[in-house]
Amino acid sequence: PWGIHAVKNSNYVALAYDEATVVIKIGKETPIVSFNNGRVVWAKQGEVQLANLKSIKDNLADGDEIDAKFKELGNSEIFAQDIKFAPNGKYFALIGDSDYVIYSTFKFNNSGFGNAQGLVWGQDNDYAVLTDHNSIKLFKNFVEDQTYKTSSKTNQIFGGKLIGVSTKQGGSSISFFDWETFTCVRKIDVESPKNVYWSSSGEHVVICLEECFY
Repeated sequence: PWGIHAVKNSNYVALAYDEATVVIKIGKETPIVSFNNGRVVWAKQGEVQLANLKSIKDNLADGDEIDAKFKELGNSEIFAQDIKFAPNGKYFALIGDSDYVIYSTFKFNNSGFGNAQGLVWGQDNDYAVLTDHNSIKLFKNFVEDQTYKTSSKTNQIFGGKLIGVSTKQGGSSISFFDWETFTCVRKIDVESPKNVYWSSSGEHVVICLEECFY
């Protein structure tokens, strides 16, 4: 194209060519939202806001609408595609297409950033990122601790008590690794897992698929 122009405060970009003009839409206009322990964080076009639902004292029934007052935290350095809270709720990660930024929930301080195709939380402030199709970096208290190479292409990683690594080589499966040693604890053959949910004790896990679960 010989010309390009973005519409202010929107997702639309116009591209000018010799023979035609093309308008494309980048990203989503619908805000992405995450919830943890009464706090709601949402991000839209770089703007990040926080609401504390614990401050609502009214007696509400299931399905009632609430008048949540959002506080503007600031603008994100990336165009977020996902939000993930740390288990303790003190931090949350904004994850883009190829990078991430971790912020403090209360002060919106930048606590960590880097390149990644995915990020998951472990216990407290430990987290892991998938940097390419077979490299996983582990962080402890926001400092890089170890890097591991998986033996086959990694499609997705999942957080919780153990690190779940979804691969597809000779059949789809998910393997669970220890956070400290990255030793494989269990491999389960499942077709394209979508999410993993751990019990509060860490003794049970639910693997969600498109149409069923284990």
